[in-house]
Amino acid sequence: VSLFYNYYLTHHMVIDFYDFSRYKIINARSQIKADEPSIFYQNEGFLDVKIWDNKKNKLVSPSSFSIPSLSVLSQRRGLSVLTGLAETYERIRLYREWSFGRNTIFRKPQQADLQNDRMEPDFSNLGMILSRLRKDPKIKRALVDALKDLYEGVTDFEVIIEGGTVQVFFTEGDFSIPATRLSDGTLRYLCLLAILLDPTPPPLVCIEEPELGLHPDILPKIADLLVDASSRTQLIVTTHSDVLIDALTERPEAVLVFEKVNGQTKIKRLNKSDLEHWLKDYRLGQLWLRGEIGGTRW
Repeated sequence: VSLFYNYYLTHHMVIDFYDFSRYKIINARSQIKADEPSIFYQNEGFLDVKIWDNKKNKLVSPSSFSIPSLSVLSQRRGLSVLTGLAETYERIRLYREWSFGRNTIFRKPQQADLQNDRMEPDFSNLGMILSRLRKDPKIKRALVDALKDLYEGVTDFEVIIEGGTVQVFFTEGDFSIPATRLSDGTLRYLCLLAILLDPTPPPLVCIEEPELGLHPDILPKIADLLVDASSRTQLIVTTHSDVLIDALTERPEAVLVFEKVNGQTKIKRLNKSDLEHWLKDYRLGQLWLRGEIGGTRW
């Protein structure tokens, strides 16, 4: 695995796995001439880093500082490159825990002391995220407009922080309706909007099956939001919805098809020029269901 960073110096970092328990992280710097790359850390089943040895060009420290239960990266945060790597990993968000029903976290009062910069994977800070987004008039307007595509009567929303908890309310005519009374699909759509309309998203966002619990009519809107969000962050989405794939007919290169062949996973990115003849008469989702682009169960 090669990792490249633009810091004060250009680093080429290689994590070399040469068995299940031992690995080394190598840092080769262009301004240092050496026959061999310099080894930052070397793990032999535990952290074994000693002092810097100029002859061997290695940096190690006493084994008494090692904590076998923790990774090398988590124990050595003093180096700027490794710190940046760890912070990047911590900011990555995976959204795959979609729960439904009256006892889901959407319907419970949320704590007011949670962070508001990144949506948590369990959506426990949805209220705090919406509180931040509504302070930006442009984002708030986009969020309300997107809500109207699913929930026509809504004209506004507000976030009330009181008694250490956060609650979201929707304005519909003369009524203020708590978000906890909305349908599962509407709440899930609200979560997706908070993720995809965020002007400062995490560096990588992964969403598993965004179509779950949503009316098929709203999936083209979801597809547009996904494409728009991909201009601000790296976005990976899995789906089993032909309607969502249909909405990407004009952008087939955004679709990767996964197939299992002889026990191995094969990944193929679609090419618009290869599908030009088919796309004159069919939508992309239709081609998928017909088995023309792969990714079927048979």
